[in-house]
Amino acid sequence: MKRWLKKSKPPLKMFSIDRCFRREQKEDSSHLMTYHSASCVIVDDEVTLDMGKAISEALLEYFGFSKFKFVPDEKKSKYYIPETQTEVYGYHPKLNEWVEIATFGLYSPIALSKYGIEKEVMNLGLGVERIAMVLNQMNDVRNLVYPQLYQKLELSDRDIATMLNYNYYPVTEEGQSLMESILNVWTNEKDCNSPCEFTIFEGEFLNKEISVKAFEGENNAKLLGPASTNHVYIYGGNILGIPENIELSIKKS
Repeated sequence: MKRWLKKSKPPLKMFSIDRCFRREQKEDSSHLMTYHSASCVIVDDEVTLDMGKAISEALLEYFGFSKFKFVPDEKKSKYYIPETQTEVYGYHPKLNEWVEIATFGLYSPIALSKYGIEKEVMNLGLGVERIAMVLNQMNDVRNLVYPQLYQKLELSDRDIATMLNYNYYPVTEEGQSLMESILNVWTNEKDCNSPCEFTIFEGEFLNKEISVKAFEGENNAKLLGPASTNHVYIYGGNILGIPENIELSIKKS
């Protein structure tokens, strides 16, 4: 900021979004130990609290808040001028209640002097997660930020099916050709009694000499186990591996 003041004439208007960390005794429906803050900073020869109120209202109106009230913040941070730290509450008609959504204040000249800043500075911080909580009409910010821990997870069979995929899949022609060779050997020799070994490929692959083999060293087994050709189905929230010839499998058992 000091560098920008040397290059630019006030007023300076800056905006940033970043993660904040604070020492909370516990997390609850409206407090997190780490969250994102959208910060608006005004630097000028003279900055007033009314400027913080006007910016708060102008920003929050875009998110559907219709009425506002400003309450002195009891935390009284040392880096603000006493009696300037202010909490911003917005009334959201969809939730039919007041929600604390932002805080602003004027930085103390003592704090600013440590950075060589001689102008007045106002900082407004909006809680990104709290705004998102209101917009999504949720009553607990933890459900929004940590759904895997605080929300009851409900997935349809289609949801589960779309989440199943290969971790890795060859994208080059050489890789796809090798994959097909491996599948062909496994398919053709899957019932071969072990121990057994089949050479699938020998030669140059992606500028390297390699050898690929299908191998089963265990005695009295098959090259591939009985589940290797199962078809995967999603039914009733379960992932099922069903043999190709399910009727024959049932008769054998």
